[in-house]
Amino acid sequence: KFQKFDEEVKKLPGEYGPPTGSLFLAVDDKEVAYGCVCLRKVDDKTGEMKRLFVRPEARKQGVGRQLAQAILESARGRGYQRVVLDTTPHMKEAIDLYESLGFQKIAAYRKNPIKGALFFELWLK
Repeated sequence: KFQKFDEEVKKLPGEYGPPTGSLFLAVDDKEVAYGCVCLRKVDDKTGEMKRLFVRPEARKQGVGRQLAQAILESARGRGYQRVVLDTTPHMKEAIDLYESLGFQKIAAYRKNPIKGALFFELWLK
């Protein structure tokens, strides 16, 4: 199980709900989800991007970028000044996306059970 994901899904929207969080789904014309991303509160000035995922058949089409941009806009709208995230080193395409959006590597802001996890932040304008 990936970081208690099954438990988290059962409690949706949970900490990703308003007024401090967001959850976006990318769906096709049959309303089948092929991507998602979430935002949760870290503190009054910081939101955390979580669970950015795009199904393999929908990758390389800009879906991940659109989801990430939507969550960043939501973070701005919720008054956050900074967005943080963590990922693993093998998620090279995701890391490239984050860096292209302006995220920069930082020291760990929380404990992550995955060895070698990378941490990023973006200061919102």
